[in-house]
Amino acid sequence: MILKVQNMTNNSDILTSISVAQKKIWYAQQLNPDETLYNIADIIEFGEALNLKAFTKAVQLLINECDILRARFVQKNGAVYYHIDTIDKHKFAVTVPPKTYSDKDIEEFVVAEAKSPIDLINGPLYKFLIVSKSNGYTYFLQKYHHIIADGASFPIITKRLFDLYDRIIEEKNLDSNYFDSYASFIDREAKYYLSDRYEVDRSFWNQKVSSESRDSQSWITETATLSNLAAVSRKLDASTRQLLIDTAKKIETSLPNLFIIIAAIFHCKVANVKNVNINVIFSGRGSAEKRTPGMMSHTLPVPFIYDGHLSLQNVIGNFSKELRTSLRHGRYLNSELEHVVAAGRGLIVNPSINFMTLDYGTAPLVAAQCPAFGPAYGFTINAYNRVNLDELIVQIASDKSLGDEDYIQNLLIKFNLFLDGILCNPDHSIGSFELLDEDERQKILFDWNDTTQPIPDATLPELFEA
Repeated sequence: MILKVQNMTNNSDILTSISVAQKKIWYAQQLNPDETLYNIADIIEFGEALNLKAFTKAVQLLINECDILRARFVQKNGAVYYHIDTIDKHKFAVTVPPKTYSDKDIEEFVVAEAKSPIDLINGPLYKFLIVSKSNGYTYFLQKYHHIIADGASFPIITKRLFDLYDRIIEEKNLDSNYFDSYASFIDREAKYYLSDRYEVDRSFWNQKVSSESRDSQSWITETATLSNLAAVSRKLDASTRQLLIDTAKKIETSLPNLFIIIAAIFHCKVANVKNVNINVIFSGRGSAEKRTPGMMSHTLPVPFIYDGHLSLQNVIGNFSKELRTSLRHGRYLNSELEHVVAAGRGLIVNPSINFMTLDYGTAPLVAAQCPAFGPAYGFTINAYNRVNLDELIVQIASDKSLGDEDYIQNLLIKFNLFLDGILCNPDHSIGSFELLDEDERQKILFDWNDTTQPIPDATLPELFEA
């Protein structure tokens, strides 16, 4: 819904209703305005000297084109809307660090900027930062409040940024209207909620809620904070990543699908459970939104039944069927569905698994890191597939009530060992793969059970007399 409001003091007098996904974030942030849990950020490092003048121009053109970056949020008559700032309020400039800064100081400065709070009311709700190191390499930070962007927005925005940069360098024509407007997505969402399709999806998810949910509150009312979160990341060996790709091709499934299923099996073995809902992070984008940055992603609970007698390929077939069923009803997003997702935040139920492909097109990056990854609740396994770097980063994030960072680090090591084992033997039953490494197996099965004691060389009466 779009409203024309007269006598507003802001830069635009057009108020647009926010999306369902944005409402969750808005109200969650109001509970703790200083919380940085809703920052999402990526830092990429370029190995060749950029033309800073051309890059600055490209960033400015990007800000001008992408209206959701210039969004401002307001409450009026109990409802939340956003309006778009005028272009003149958003000027980008290259950051020049103090000359006394070492390369390490510069990196720490950029990471700190990624984690710094974003003012949801006054904005801006994004941050672009570019700064050069002594070796000529360059850091580029892009940071957004989750209310204006999700993980799928990073490749959409970055590809366009370097398309603009290349066109400026090559003195080509700069095409406009590359991005689709987020307001158009909201309009399509509003029409969906009035459609017959919505009623079909609503009926589907209500049946799931009634049969599978447990007593819980939506995550809107939870008190999750960044300080309560333990997160550890690890880059897969190149051989393991390639094995993952080759196995997906061999058993005719997608790379994200294979990773999600292996992560689900791992979770069931760690938690010793048989039936869970795997909360799969879904981009929420159809063909009309492929060029639309913004907050659209949400979570789909997909039933998963662990059967140790099945092979990986059998499990993939069963899970893929459930996933396809959920995706057919994937546009639905409401409080009923959140109850399924939120049901039980402990380790033993409902893990969240997210596989994100980050393809930045022609960007000449040589390294990257993700210092702010948005909200995570309960137990989450994230995978960041960086196409430009041919690397895959696995991250486990968990509420600290489930274990500290040392515990999460140990889980991540186990996951890597488990991943190698199941990929090398995809035809074996999934129950045949152990989570214990050789040292742990030796300690638990042998050392801890080695309770033998030397037998004294004496008769029983002599022992009593001693």
